[in-house]
Amino acid sequence: MIRVLNLSEGDVQFRRAGDANALEVRRVPPSLACDLLQWSGEESAKVNQESVVRLVGTLSRAEGDWNRVVRQLLAWLGSVTWPAEAIAGDGQLARRMLGELDPALIVKQLPELADPAEVMGVVVWAASQEDDAAVMSAIGPAVTRLLHGP
Repeated sequence: MIRVLNLSEGDVQFRRAGDANALEVRRVPPSLACDLLQWSGEESAKVNQESVVRLVGTLSRAEGDWNRVVRQLLAWLGSVTWPAEAIAGDGQLARRMLGELDPALIVKQLPELADPAEVMGVVVWAASQEDDAAVMSAIGPAVTRLLHGP
């Protein structure tokens, strides 16, 4: 999936602070851009828990709908480059933010997902869960479509 979605990091491992274009390319939710512009991807992974909770609140107020919050976080998580940014950069922050949500909200979105970044986001999120088997079974058809076409 990394190859199919062109998520290999290349020469730059982490998003640089102040890089608005990288925020857009990596599908950072627009309501979080002002905060994330201050930090590199590597720094964003290390923000304190209070900041994570505040960012979730900012996103939920901007979206007004938990379903959109989940999908935006999944699209962001599924758009970061591999391996460094996804594991130890913005991807870690996106996973921490998803961790603040009820997992049932995320699972509820699975049948609806078709956007490749959202599908990749679920795969990455599921891999960080204690029991990912049910999630991977539910998202399996979307992954197959992504890798092999309709």
